[in-house]
Amino acid sequence: MTEIVPETIVVRPAQRRAELRRALESNLQQGATPSRRRLSQEEREALHRDLRAVMRNVNADQDDGRSR
Repeated sequence: MTEIVPETIVVRPAQRRAELRRALESNLQQGATPSRRRLSQEEREALHRDLRAVMRNVNADQDDGRSR
C-alpha cells in the first residue's frame, strides 16, 4: 500500500523577503503615499509588542509542524 504524504511547502527567508519587498513596492505604485511621520514612544512600544506576539505565534507554529 502506498503512503500518502501531505505536501510540504518550503519558503526560504530570501524568498519571503523578496515577496514582502514586491508587496510593499506594489502598494507604493498604486498611489499610496508613504507616511514619514515619526511614531510616538507609545506607538513604537505597541508595534514592538505586536511584532513579538506575531513572532511567538510563528515560532510556535513552526515548532508544532516539526514535532508532527
